[in-house]
Amino acid sequence: MADEKACGVIIYKNENNTRKYVIIRGVGIYQGYYGFPKGHMEPGETEQETAIREVKEETGLDVVLYDDFRTVDEHPLAREGRPNDRKTNVYFLAEYRGQEFVMQKSEVSEIVWMDYEEAMKCMQYEESRRELTEAEEYLQNKDTDNHVDERDYRLLERDRYTFLVLRRIIGSECRLLLTDHERLIICFTGEPYPVWIWTPDDASDKEYEKAYLIAKENGLLDGEHSFNVKYGLAEYFIHRAANDNLTLKIKMNMFAYDCQNPIPPKSDVDGNIHKCTEQDIDDLVDFLALFHEEVEVDKKSIAEYRQDAENYARTGRLYFWVNDQGRKIASCQYAPTGDMASINLVYTQKAYRRKHYAENLVYQVTKIVQDEGCTPMLYTNTDYVASNACYEKIGYVLRGKLCTVG
Repeated sequence: MADEKACGVIIYKNENNTRKYVIIRGVGIYQGYYGFPKGHMEPGETEQETAIREVKEETGLDVVLYDDFRTVDEHPLAREGRPNDRKTNVYFLAEYRGQEFVMQKSEVSEIVWMDYEEAMKCMQYEESRRELTEAEEYLQNKDTDNHVDERDYRLLERDRYTFLVLRRIIGSECRLLLTDHERLIICFTGEPYPVWIWTPDDASDKEYEKAYLIAKENGLLDGEHSFNVKYGLAEYFIHRAANDNLTLKIKMNMFAYDCQNPIPPKSDVDGNIHKCTEQDIDDLVDFLALFHEEVEVDKKSIAEYRQDAENYARTGRLYFWVNDQGRKIASCQYAPTGDMASINLVYTQKAYRRKHYAENLVYQVTKIVQDEGCTPMLYTNTDYVASNACYEKIGYVLRGKLCTVG
């Protein structure tokens, strides 16, 4: 048995948000076959030396190999009429450096640039398609890092209303944080919170696929996690998951509002606004448990609710509406992020709903936020028609939409 070994390079470039690869077409009996530049090892050569030499000979390109990428395939030489012999192909990875192609016509009949999908369709050998997929997945992971900088905050300014929460949490401790600083930000602070994924409005299916694969590789498509995303990515995730025999659906449709000019409520209610203090923690724990149980989002244990309640009391940004009998009727708190502040935890006890207590409380907290120099905003469930009407009556204006998928 006579074995053979060849080495080559998968060469890529990034152009206009698309990654393309150098694909060559052979000559003679291989003229109808597409693949990567490669060739046989010569005595005394290392794999890397062979790969660099063969690329230079076949394409005229000088390449610098990545030192942490190497893919190998072995197959019998039956298609060359030698079924008892085996061939090993080793491929490395390199980025195109802007040189001119010089084609070795005795070995190559064509050199073309193809994106991933085009190359997968035209390459006949399964081994070549597998190697290309390994390179693509490697580069997708390499394109992202977990260091947030000003580029990411500038990206989120494009969607400053719908992704205000993401803007706040990327600066905190996260279980998963990945960004390419241009087209994708993924952030997961941990259970029970959703995964936030930002993509631009003109994101392509390829970019959606990148986000999907990252979610999949990090175990987030296990049915236990949800995602706050724009509708384009939501639709892609739902259909893509179905191809993997997974079920995703839109769990919640959300509106993002802001309020530049608060309008005083027309209805008078008994009672007054009351800032939550340490003496109110037991009551706040009850409010948190009732709120999260009803909205079925971010549920925690009582011990965890107590920890949250203590934090809210320390910040001094959570308020109750207390009626004339001294009973806490409704809750509302705000969280500043830059020049904006999100209003949340708006909850009214069931026996006191539709009596305008929350409307008056949210208005008062909105004014507090404005007095601090921030623009108040809030997220709402689109299904809560009465609540949304309440916000609009006191001056909140719809600025954006997103959804939760899970």
